Amino acid sequence: MKDKILNFISKASKHQIDDLFNNLNAEGLWDSLTHVELIVMLEEEFDIFFDENEIALMRTPAKVIELTQQKVGYK
Repeated sequence: MKDKILNFISKASKHQIDDLFNNLNAEGLWDSLTHVELIVMLEEEFDIFFDENEIALMRTPAKVIELTQQKVGYK
């Protein structure tokens, strides 16, 4: 699942997957418009909904992965 989510982050942010993997805790890898696009992509793909507090927390690839996995019940 982590790889699938990284693929979505890569598509939205235009960063290579290897770059994202090596910078899982880095902030500032995408702008606010890309952030919205990423959230919409994830919500549509996994049929989930993020509230505004969760969206605000999703500033790093690691946090996007963590919160998405929690929403879909992935362990």
